[in-house]
Amino acid sequence: MEPPRLQVGGGNCGLAQRFQGAFQSICGITIQAGELRLAESLGLAGYEVKLFTKYCGGLADLFARRFDVIVDNNPTSFCCCRRHLMSMLGNYAAVLGEG
Repeated sequence: MEPPRLQVGGGNCGLAQRFQGAFQSICGITIQAGELRLAESLGLAGYEVKLFTKYCGGLADLFARRFDVIVDNNPTSFCCCRRHLMSMLGNYAAVLGEG
């Protein structure tokens, strides 16, 4: 089983559905309450989604694990300035595992 993955932006949960069982777990963050409700309603084993903005500090405190892959297909969505972009990159660096 592969190490956990972090998915940024839950969307329609297609990534989690496609790769369910292929990974130890898939954790996600979203700013959309509807995406969170959809993720929770699916009841996928090993899929955990939390309401959180990637531009706010503290992502490392949200999950009790580190990730080997971060999937973010739109890293600058809702990004208003360089400060928030740097905060996002700092968040990602803080949750990446060794190596």
